[in-house]
Amino acid sequence: MAKDPLREPEVGRELFEAFVRAANGRSIEEVLSASMNVIANCLRQNYGLRSEVEARMKELFGKSMEVLLEHYDPTTGRRRSVIPFDQVIRPTLILTDEMFSGLGDKHKGH
Repeated sequence: MAKDPLREPEVGRELFEAFVRAANGRSIEEVLSASMNVIANCLRQNYGLRSEVEARMKELFGKSMEVLLEHYDPTTGRRRSVIPFDQVIRPTLILTDEMFSGLGDKHKGH
């Protein structure tokens, strides 16, 4: 799975978290509308030609779509868990007679 595009640089993460705080409690439509307005205004202010802005928008949405679709199972179409499995538990093996004492005592000697 691809890395979260906002984790680097840290400034991007800070901006995202500020937006999350501002969006808290708002409807999904309000958040989507505000998000699209931020994108549209940023692009409009930084690209002078329609062809440039179209190309940049396609690039942004193409990359975003790839990242988004990684969170959905391609077979079932259902959303996947986004919990990273980066922790590995390695229990140690301990064998002692005390752990199993009493098990099968009635069958001893048979």
